[in-house]
Amino acid sequence: MSRRSKPHAYLLLGRISNLPTVWTNVLAGMLLAGAPLHPAGLALIAVSMSLIYTAGMWMNDACDAGADARARADRPIPSGDVTVAEVWAGVVALVVAGAALLWFAHPFAAAWPWSVVLLAAIAYYNVRHKRDAFGPLAMGICRGLLYVVSASAAVVVVPAPVWFGAAAMVLYVLALTLVGKTLGPRAGGVMPWLIAGISLVDALIILTMAPGVPLLWVMVAVLGFIVTLAAQRVVPGT
Repeated sequence: MSRRSKPHAYLLLGRISNLPTVWTNVLAGMLLAGAPLHPAGLALIAVSMSLIYTAGMWMNDACDAGADARARADRPIPSGDVTVAEVWAGVVALVVAGAALLWFAHPFAAAWPWSVVLLAAIAYYNVRHKRDAFGPLAMGICRGLLYVVSASAAVVVVPAPVWFGAAAMVLYVLALTLVGKTLGPRAGGVMPWLIAGISLVDALIILTMAPGVPLLWVMVAVLGFIVTLAAQRVVPGT
């Protein structure tokens, strides 16, 4: 019988320690778009995408509940901390909250179609990844779309640097996912570093693809790497 509290179980479901990498994805996407960066707008989009990311993580556990019962009995659903019905209700609530926040941020209309594409990619990955060779690619596309959604919330037309940055992120996440699948149980030591490394890739992308951007933003992305690693000591990110 699990001793976890409900809040702790929900944090585990959401791999909440990985959220700094979502924030640096948003930062990179908006900087590459070339629009003036307003802290309030950045924060709203970051929180919106955080809610969508968390919904995707919860959906992942709901879809994998049967497999986790056999291979990862310590996860919140098989351990009895939460029920599948509770998790699905949470997924809906998180998506609605994320969409509402995106609307409140008053982004350009272009953000909405790309947000729908992002949600579709998340759903595809979660439903198919256990039996689909394209699962790792789907996960990478989800991360790349964070760039596109964030950029499209700031500008009418997504410029080329955003697409190049998104493609680089897709390739990185594809690589780390394949490493995780190849190593299996042995990946436990390296995966936290690779996941946190998403923020380092964001920093490199900002530095090389957004000339003229203050170095402060590059350092903020590097900080995302450090914060993610620290947070994973409290809440595992896998």
